[in-house]
Amino acid sequence: MSEHLVAYVNWKRITAWKILSLSVSNKELVPFAYGSKQPIFKKYAQKDNIIWVFSIPMVESGTKKVTIKYRPTLVAKIVIDKVVNCSSDLKIFKNKKEIEKLICLWGNVALANAKESQFFELNDATDILLNLSFTGKGGTTSISNPFQKKQDDINSNKDQKLRVHIARNLRFIRHIDNKNSSCVNELTQFSKQIKKRSVFISYAFADIKVKSNDTKEGRSLALALADELLGHEWSPWLDTLVINPRDGINKKTIPKDRLQKLLDFGIAGCPLFVALISDNYLRDDKRKKIKWTLEELKTAKNKKDENIVNKIFQVNLCNKELPGFDFCFPFDNVKDLATQINDTYKKL
Repeated sequence: MSEHLVAYVNWKRITAWKILSLSVSNKELVPFAYGSKQPIFKKYAQKDNIIWVFSIPMVESGTKKVTIKYRPTLVAKIVIDKVVNCSSDLKIFKNKKEIEKLICLWGNVALANAKESQFFELNDATDILLNLSFTGKGGTTSISNPFQKKQDDINSNKDQKLRVHIARNLRFIRHIDNKNSSCVNELTQFSKQIKKRSVFISYAFADIKVKSNDTKEGRSLALALADELLGHEWSPWLDTLVINPRDGINKKTIPKDRLQKLLDFGIAGCPLFVALISDNYLRDDKRKKIKWTLEELKTAKNKKDENIVNKIFQVNLCNKELPGFDFCFPFDNVKDLATQINDTYKKL
C-alpha cells in the first residue's frame, strides 16, 4: 500500500516549477520533482508513494492592482519514481544538471513518475484538506476549521482567516493516516473530478467595451468569470494565474517556445475552451510577432479536431459571431454567463 504525504508550495514558485518541468519534458507537462529537507519527507519519500501538493493562489487584478486570494488549491500529484540525494549516482540521468541543483537546494529529491503524476488547475480543496486525517506523535490529527460553527464562513474576513489557518497547518509536510482509507479515496476522486471539469479561458488583456457605456479590463473580466465558474465546480486555467507579472513572470520573460508549450498543454488539459471574443482579441497587431489570443484559439480548434478538447464556446463581446464554435453566448453579467456556460456544457 502506498504512503501518502501532503505538502505545501508557495504560489510564487508554481510557475517556475512548471517551467523547470517543461525544460525536462517536451511531450507533456507533469511535475518533474519535489524536494524537502524535512525529516518526515526523508522517512516517507520512497518509490510509488504519493505526494499531494497544495497552494493558495493569488493574483493582482484591475488598475488598482487589488490582490485576489483564492482558497487552498490542489496543484500537483506526484507518484514517486526514484529518490535521489548527494550520495546518489546521477550519471544515469539525462537531466543530471537540473537534479544536482535540486539536491543542493533540498538535500532529498523525489523524482516523479511522469505517466502517473500531474499538475492541476485552480480548484477549491478546502473541504478535502479539512477532512484529512494525519499521523502525529500523540495519535491521529487533522486540520480543524475553527469557524465551522459560524454561518458566515463565506464572509471574506472569515475566508481569509481560514486560508491563513490552513496555510499555517501545512508549513510542515503531513503524512496521511492510512487507517482511514476514505481520506485517500476522497482525495483521489477529487483529483479526477478536477481534470474532467477543467476550463481554459482565453481573453485579451486590453480593455473590453462590454456594454455601450461600460468598459472593463480584459484580465479582470476573465478573473471574475473564473471565480464564478469555480463556484460551479469548474477548474479554470487562465494565463494571469499561471503567468503572474507580480512575480516578475510574464510573456516577455518566459522563452517563447516554453510559453507556447505552457499554453498548449494548458489547452490540451481542459475539455472546455472559452474565448472572450472582443475587438482586441481579434485585432492582429503587426508590431508583435505572435498574437497569443489567436494562437490559443487556433490550438484549441486543432485539439478539438484531435478529440482532445470537447467543446469550444464563444462569449460575444463585440457583436461578431464567429464560425467554428459549439455555442455563442451574449454577455450581460459574469454571474449569469457562468451559469449559462455550465448549463450548456451539461446539455451538449
